[in-house]
Amino acid sequence: MLCPDLLKKALRKISIETTQTGFLSPEAFTQNDIDLLYKLGFSLYESGDYEKAKDIFQRLVISKPMKKEFWQALGASCQMTKNFEEALTAWSMVSLMDDLDPNAHFHAAECLLSLKNIEEASKALKAAKSRLAGSSDNSLAGKIEALESVWNKTTNGVPDGSDTV
Repeated sequence: MLCPDLLKKALRKISIETTQTGFLSPEAFTQNDIDLLYKLGFSLYESGDYEKAKDIFQRLVISKPMKKEFWQALGASCQMTKNFEEALTAWSMVSLMDDLDPNAHFHAAECLLSLKNIEEASKALKAAKSRLAGSSDNSLAGKIEALESVWNKTTNGVPDGSDTV
């Protein structure tokens, strides 16, 4: 549960910092502030307020750009608001931080498919599948299978696979 007083303090700090400087400096927040903001963003996301969650996560990636979880949350929020180009940027950052994460490639494939970029979507989906190999993540395997099913209906089949990832 979020502590209302601490949350108000963190939000006030954001407001003051962005009003004075136009951006958030990484030094502006304590780790406690960062944790509270992440919890707020997560709560907003869970309640379906993706636009507000996206705003929080954008601020967090500016404040702590090397935090993979913040980029994942931003990617998911952007994707839910149908900002697929922004989501791709976030998923690309996740992939740069952890190229072995199949989720980043899978979500990039979803975005690319939504943008009708079939060739790149195919590469991203293959990357997700290759990184999933040997994993016990049945949830993601099922999502990949479902995406391929949709893909087959919308594109008359996945490209032949002759391109490399």
